[in-house]
Amino acid sequence: MKFLNSCLAVLMVLCGALELNAKTIVVPRDHRTIQTAVKAASPGDTIIVEDGVYHQSVNINKSHLIIKAKNPRKAVLDGKRSKPYGFFAEKGRKIVKVVIQGFEIRNFKSAGVHARYGGGDQYESWIIKDNYIHHAVDKGVVVGGSGHTIHNNEIAFIGNDGEAAGVHSWSNGSTISDNIIYVIRKNGIRVSSSSKNQVKNNLIAYT
Repeated sequence: MKFLNSCLAVLMVLCGALELNAKTIVVPRDHRTIQTAVKAASPGDTIIVEDGVYHQSVNINKSHLIIKAKNPRKAVLDGKRSKPYGFFAEKGRKIVKVVIQGFEIRNFKSAGVHARYGGGDQYESWIIKDNYIHHAVDKGVVVGGSGHTIHNNEIAFIGNDGEAAGVHSWSNGSTISDNIIYVIRKNGIRVSSSSKNQVKNNLIAYT
């Protein structure tokens, strides 16, 4: 019991340290691109993205980050049909507690948000909310790992002749809720090889 209490105390101290040291980074004021802002950020930081169109993919390689648009749908991540992913987790790392909020994400060759590679994904507790994700070739959002929240997104015009889906979850214990999903070539929401998920209050239309 003493050992457990000690572990909990250490965890609380670490969480408190993250909050105390957290800073806010503004794109493009502090860094010209979202990617360079992520590279410069430390766990616990918030990245605010101002209005504009950003032609890039964003590799998320660390935990405890909030990445959000300053104004909903006014910060646009555009792949120009040449980049595979919008926001994507770095392969082979354990990356937890990432928030992606308020963006328009469009024109990616594979997925708007990608956090799944298979083989024991260690992506946990991502929150993907309030985004407009459209015109991705394969998926709007795809996640593996566990404990994610995919909430209040608008996902549209996703499709190819393969496994197209608005949301494709390979994760356990995740919640997919209150999303509007339409004009998807195959699956509005697809859940594969997983358990204890909640899928609720989503609106899906195919025309």
